[in-house]
Amino acid sequence: MKLTCQLSGKRKTKGAGVEGVKCRLMLDYPQDGDKINQPHYAFRIGTLGEIESVEISLDNCRWQPCRESAGYWWHDWSGYAKGQHQAVVRARTKDGEVLTSEVRKFQSQ
Repeated sequence: MKLTCQLSGKRKTKGAGVEGVKCRLMLDYPQDGDKINQPHYAFRIGTLGEIESVEISLDNCRWQPCRESAGYWWHDWSGYAKGQHQAVVRARTKDGEVLTSEVRKFQSQ
C-alpha cells in the first residue's frame, strides 16, 4: 500500500502498531500510471484509525461516497470514457478532521 496522506498526532491508534500516527488514508488502487481495461472498476481505499466516511472525486468532479466492506472503502466506477483520468480521496475522522490524498493519475483503455 502506498501512503498518500497522513494526519500526525501525539497518540497511538489502538491496535494499529504505528507510533505517532492518529489516522491514515491510502488510495490503494489504481496505482499512479495504471491502465484500466475493464468495463467496471472498483477503487480500493485503505484507512487506519477512526474514520467516519470516505469520498472520492474523479476528474475534478463532485465528491461521491464510498462504501465500507472487508476492511476497506470502495467506489464502483463504470461507463467512463477512454483516456487520462485522475482521482483524489478524502476521509472524515470521528473527531471531524479531514484527510485528503494526493492526486492519482491513471488511464482507461
